[in-house]
Order: sequence, then C-alpha cells, then structure tokens
Amino acid sequence: MNVSDCWDESMRRSIQKDLRREQLLNAAARLFSGKGFYNTYVDDIIKEAGIGKGTFYRNFKNKEELFVELLSRFLLNWQESVSLGVDCTTRQDYVRYIKRIARESFLFFRDHNDLSNLYFRLAPGLSAVIEPYLLNFEHLMLDILIEDFSKAQALGLIAKKADARLAANMIAGAFFRVHYYYCLMDSDASRSYDIDHIVEQFTDYLFTGILAAD
Repeated sequence: MNVSDCWDESMRRSIQKDLRREQLLNAAARLFSGKGFYNTYVDDIIKEAGIGKGTFYRNFKNKEELFVELLSRFLLNWQESVSLGVDCTTRQDYVRYIKRIARESFLFFRDHNDLSNLYFRLAPGLSAVIEPYLLNFEHLMLDILIEDFSKAQALGLIAKKADARLAANMIAGAFFRVHYYYCLMDSDASRSYDIDHIVEQFTDYLFTGILAAD
C-alpha cells in the first residue's frame, strides 16, 4: 500500500468515526429528550443509534460524557446564533436589537427542540459533571444580556437607575418560561406558535408593560 492509499484509508476511518459519533449524539439527544437523562441508559443509546457497544465506548466513557458534549454544542451554537452586539444610536434601534436577539433565540430553541427539551426538563440534583455546564449556559446568557444592557445605559438608551443584573435575570427568566410553555408544555399552543407575534408581545411587555394607559 503506497502513501496515497494509506492517507485515503486514514481519512476514510476518520470520517467514519465522526459519523458514528454524530449518530450516537443524535440518538442520545432524542432519547434524553423523550425519556429523560436518568431513564436513558447506554444500551438504549446503542440500540437507537444502531451501533455496537464497543463503538460507543471508543467515543465516550459514559452517558454523562456524551451528555456534556451535547450541552457544550448547544451552548456554542446558541452563542453563535445571537452574537450580534449592541450597535444602536436611538431607543428604536435598541428595541429592534432586542427583538432580533429574542427572535434568534426563540428560533434556535425551536429548531433544536430535542436539546432544549433536555435543558428545561432536567431536575435539580444533577451530577457534579453535568451541573456546571447547565450553570455555564445560564451565566453566559445573563452575561450577554448584562453587557448589552450596560452598553445601552452608557448610550443613554436605558435609564441609569435601572439594575442591569436584575433586568437580565427577569428577561432570561421570562424567555425560558415562554419557550417552555409554547414549545414544550402545551401541545395545542405549540401547533400555533407564531414566533414573530410572540417576539412583538414579549418586547412590548418588556418595554411598555401591561398596564392600560391612564
């Protein structure tokens, strides 16, 4: 076998390994989403993926390691989808910016429903391996919101007295709850889930409140 043949064989094996890994990750995401983390076992993942046990353990030590990779990917992909940055000169610019962030986030969570289901349905008391990744996701979202909020304050688009950290927690909490209800909890609502309408209402309540005008 010449050098070229060795290179081709090495590439083929590498590609095949990557494909097997993706099969395992996709199968695990479906099972974790439907059955929950604790009720899904390695044997279930192997069966769902149609892959041998040896292949699983050549890629992952256990289901926790696999789950951590799913969460890491989810975090990175979400961050890329909303990495827009504040570039505003007027209040209207800032409102449009928040609408874009909200819309991109709602779309991302809807389009990654298996993984978002994992996030929302995991109970407290997770293993020490997994919990830091969930906390990291929440902290990243809050950090992005706080940074953008503070920039808007510096530009005079938001009142100086507003507490950026409190506002970020309120916005993130409201976002998670809205997505959980419309995409994961209420099947009737999910069928009529209009993201553009939700974003308009979400930002309207955020900036003007729900009280009737005097």
